[in-house]
Amino acid sequence: MNPGIQIISRASSAGSVAKMRKAGADSVIMPDKIGGTHMATLISKPDVIEFIDFLSGEEGDSIHLESVGYAKLPDELKDKTLFEIMGWKKTGVNCIGIKDADGKFVINPPDKTLITAGMKVIVLGTKPQIEQMKGNVENK
Repeated sequence: MNPGIQIISRASSAGSVAKMRKAGADSVIMPDKIGGTHMATLISKPDVIEFIDFLSGEEGDSIHLESVGYAKLPDELKDKTLFEIMGWKKTGVNCIGIKDADGKFVINPPDKTLITAGMKVIVLGTKPQIEQMKGNVENK
């Protein structure tokens, strides 16, 4: 009824995911599956879980992920390389990926990647670092 809203739904079984999407859900979350994966990873890769817990702020500064879209970049950074964008008024954030204009993700993209219309840069940093970066690019 309203294509402008984002619908996030919860499902208990894998069979419900397709039904929820057909009914209009943009995203379907399965908490039991997420919890099970987390528990299995605690056994097989405990350091990874410890690191993820650190990133989520259980210890030290909370780390955040944000996306910065092409449209938010100042004109002097549009159609520039990732190296130029990330080096402009450095704040300490790191680019961990990009989402291209077709909606595909590239993890750890090369510095020479050209950021063009429709793309987004995914950055990782502390809340103050990300706010400073966003202030650098979005207030221009």
